[in-house]
Amino acid sequence: GWAGNLGQAGLKGEAAWFRQMQAASSMPLPPSGERDAYTVALSVDQSFGSAWYVLLGGLYASTGTSGTLSAVDGVALAGLTPPSPKALSPSRWTLISQASYTPMPLLGLDVSVLYGPGPDPLIFFPSLRYNMAENWDISLTGQIFWLGTDVPAHGANLQRQADAAILRVTWSY
Repeated sequence: GWAGNLGQAGLKGEAAWFRQMQAASSMPLPPSGERDAYTVALSVDQSFGSAWYVLLGGLYASTGTSGTLSAVDGVALAGLTPPSPKALSPSRWTLISQASYTPMPLLGLDVSVLYGPGPDPLIFFPSLRYNMAENWDISLTGQIFWLGTDVPAHGANLQRQADAAILRVTWSY
């Protein structure tokens, strides 16, 4: 992993190689598709004054697909199953964009978008956060999830899969 600057912007990245090791000479290695896994992540972020923050990034996961995803794969992408460091996303490529706006010190608005070209998972995360009192915060985060289909009758090729809303109250001590 690394972190640095690209002009005034932040530049961060990480690369990992997971090599399947043979436990004993009598044990066969798994199929070649499960033998090695590679992940590479890269992001650039920038703050603009005290109110705006923007991030753009990408993830390559060798275990991901660039073909059609099933609903089960989509559930994994939506974060409803535990992730594996070998399979951070069911998509081979995942792009992320995030913007945060703090119009006043106690209030923040965020939006993040994840997209995987090829299988076309698209997840939209709007969020509102508020500092209620000293050491007390509340946030409301939404998740709106679409997944690409190969069914021509659906027109736009994206089908709504799952929506969620998470209300979180945090006490910092």
